[in-house]
Amino acid sequence: MDDGGPVDACVPSAELCNGMDDDCDLTTPDESNEGWFGDACDGGDVDSCREGNLACAGGVTVCSDTSGDSAEVCDGTDDEDCEETVDGGC
Repeated sequence: MDDGGPVDACVPSAELCNGMDDDCDLTTPDESNEGWFGDACDGGDVDSCREGNLACAGGVTVCSDTSGDSAEVCDGTDDEDCEETVDGGC
């Protein structure tokens, strides 16, 4: 019912991962205009490889890394598990 008062208007603020349009811009999905959106991230596996990207889903910040563990291969030449050590744990 119209009570004759002012029409509710969106007041722009920083976009938050909360399922709402905080920045009052319908063209930017929840948190897509934040500086961290799309940054590389590491998922729940045991390696340290950043094989996913940060996004907002269902009001929660998530990492799209669903790859399996990247196991270290003891070959003396590289670092497959991204822990910044050559053949760590070998």
